[in-house]
Amino acid sequence: MSPAKTDAFLVAKDPLFLCVKVEKTLAPVVAGLTDLCLSRSEITCLVSLPCGRFRCRSIVSRLHYYLPVFGSSENLLRALKGNFYLLSSDLD
Repeated sequence: MSPAKTDAFLVAKDPLFLCVKVEKTLAPVVAGLTDLCLSRSEITCLVSLPCGRFRCRSIVSRLHYYLPVFGSSENLLRALKGNFYLLSSDLD
């Protein structure tokens, strides 16, 4: 999918994404996900998940918790596609 189509898809799915501050929210999230060794394509998969979880900084700590549980980023992304509520559950 081209970047323009990806942007349009994202905004159609989550219009509030347009209100997110890049430096305050998106840049730290992308940096944190990169630090977890997620690839660009894996980060793109996370962006396309429902519920707007990508807009929240807590996604990094939640994925940091879940990665060892699922054993790999591929297994985690597969689980999140069917159970995206995992990203909104209370880890405490």
